[in-house]
Amino acid sequence: MANYFLILTAFAFSIFLVRFDGYIVNLAMPTFVHDFQINLSQASWVALSYILAQVSAFILFGKLSDRFRLKNIFLSGVGVFSLGSFLCVLSPNFAFLLAFRCIQGLGGSMMLVSAFASLVAYLPKERIGWALGIMTTAAALGVLLGPVAGGFIINYLSWRWIFLVNVPVGIIVILFGMKVIPALEKSSI
Repeated sequence: MANYFLILTAFAFSIFLVRFDGYIVNLAMPTFVHDFQINLSQASWVALSYILAQVSAFILFGKLSDRFRLKNIFLSGVGVFSLGSFLCVLSPNFAFLLAFRCIQGLGGSMMLVSAFASLVAYLPKERIGWALGIMTTAAALGVLLGPVAGGFIINYLSWRWIFLVNVPVGIIVILFGMKVIPALEKSSI
């Protein structure tokens, strides 16, 4: 049971991170309007580019998760997401920010698809319902805490910090996942 819990914890943290990032950005829209001298509808593309990149790649990463090791797809997704977050911090202009949000979205897509697929591969059937409850709770916490953290960060720090907070969390998830998620010979999905 403890081993299942540790594996599930790695996946739950990633689900939290993807949802947290999707909602932390929303409170920064007026800041993007001001800093990049754009209108609000243009600023909304910061959120939309992330979601569109994420959703459009679900089928691709689902197929890759089926062909390759789930652990590798998952950890690569966390790495791509964290890299995208770091690149967002360095964005010199609005166009680069949108491009880097797409990279983040692709990493988020890899994490979401492989994390949920991994439940079937790593956990016994009788634990899947329990695991889905934990994953749903992690997602809900990300949705809940994203705007709270975003408001705090926008009030006291720069908008760049809303992306920078993902980097250390992503690194922790990668290190933790490397340690607790066993390698499967091939995907059982």
